[in-house]
Amino acid sequence: MPKVVSQSREASSNSSEIVLINSSNLENYLQDILEIEGLCFDDSWTDNMFIEEVHNPVSRMMGILVNSELAGYICFWKVKDEIHLMNLAIHPYMRRMGLGKRLLSRMIAEAKDSGIKCIMLEVQEDNINAITLYRDFGFKVMGRRPLYYKESERDALLMESRLGEQ
Repeated sequence: MPKVVSQSREASSNSSEIVLINSSNLENYLQDILEIEGLCFDDSWTDNMFIEEVHNPVSRMMGILVNSELAGYICFWKVKDEIHLMNLAIHPYMRRMGLGKRLLSRMIAEAKDSGIKCIMLEVQEDNINAITLYRDFGFKVMGRRPLYYKESERDALLMESRLGEQ
């Protein structure tokens, strides 16, 4: 269990730091990533999937630390003029502190700095908190992927944000 769960809910995003997670430091974070992943998703990624991500040249992964402990992470692909958000998760005990917003904001800032115009993602159809977060950042539902999430047998909503059109 990450040490982060023992921390007070009083911790604020002001005491947080965003760090790049790559092949040279993944081992420092992998166990906490896997725990957060398992707590957040029915169709959770495996350790090998995260290891492959840090070696994928189009993949970028960042974590957010609160009091030096991993509280969440984001993984996205930069492909030509588009970003595809692969994964965003915040430990359940660390939610409602703006940490997901900070990670999403950092990804969007990188997109804008790179001249990227479009960000796409899939989100489980009943994940109201995530859908609300993405809508707050200008994402719109563009379609549906039936039974995208195999374990839960749920559809995904395909969402898109056109940067510069917000």
